[in-house]
Amino acid sequence: MDDMAGLNDNIIPHEAIHNTYLRLKKQYEKGLCDKWLDRTESVNHIFQDLTIAAFLIELWSDMYGARPRSESSSETANLAQFPGFVDIACGNGVVVYVLLMEGYSGWGFDARRRDTWSYFPAPVQERLKEKMLVPKPFIDIVGSQEIGMEISTADFAPGTFVISNHADELTVWTPLLAALASPNSPLPFLVVPCCSHSLSGSTYRYPTPKDSNNPGASQDDHQQSASGDLRALRAAKQKEKTAEGRMFSQYGALVTKTTYIAEQVGYQVENTILNILSPRNAAIVGVGNWSQRNGIQGLNTETRPLHQWIIKPIVCAVPS
Repeated sequence: MDDMAGLNDNIIPHEAIHNTYLRLKKQYEKGLCDKWLDRTESVNHIFQDLTIAAFLIELWSDMYGARPRSESSSETANLAQFPGFVDIACGNGVVVYVLLMEGYSGWGFDARRRDTWSYFPAPVQERLKEKMLVPKPFIDIVGSQEIGMEISTADFAPGTFVISNHADELTVWTPLLAALASPNSPLPFLVVPCCSHSLSGSTYRYPTPKDSNNPGASQDDHQQSASGDLRALRAAKQKEKTAEGRMFSQYGALVTKTTYIAEQVGYQVENTILNILSPRNAAIVGVGNWSQRNGIQGLNTETRPLHQWIIKPIVCAVPS
């Protein structure tokens, strides 16, 4: 068993996620694959999204006692206990589609409408919106600008569970958006990081521990082993796929940064590895108080004020 395997069970038992994934795959795979319309994405993304949906279903069962409609009678599903979700970069819409079909209330939006949305039933399409999220601090400082499309400032309803799956520019923003939406009762969230960006929205690679120890080293230096041995280089690449090696990778640095921001504004954070065929398979779960999942508490008032994380970076990013 490699180092990653143990992490699969540190939030939700892997077996529970796997069983739910198999059920979702049996129920939704054929219909999705037969009518896959998004030419910009591989159908392999369907299987990744089904895994994420399975993870959320098991997580919400643990947090709220809510089970899918298809698995329970109306008396035992407890779906009324679920506060709702929002997928802030829903992309192809598969995660939103599956969760809605399973009985969970929620919606999703993305800056660009996807062809795949037209495949879904009308009630699901109504819950998918073409909308751009602009963090409220940007609006407060810069002022409203004509963007040419509908925007959201993350004014989500209390208790809403925020899904941030491959949200790119919004990845490091997610804990901040969830906290700003309800400071006294922070919104829980799931982040599955992908591409690395700074708070200003620009592409940015956060320094890894090895970069910090040797600031002058280039990326090419890290690609080449000391001996020039290709076998050693391959071993190093394989190590980067383990939980230990991940923390020293560029992707690991993004995960670390997102986790750090969440903890600094008062979230209790748990990280795990999703069983998907992608090297970008970390999952970051944040709640106000992880030890009391069924009664999420407010943010830690002793942590650094939100404006120190938000206002200064934005002001610096605004052209003079």
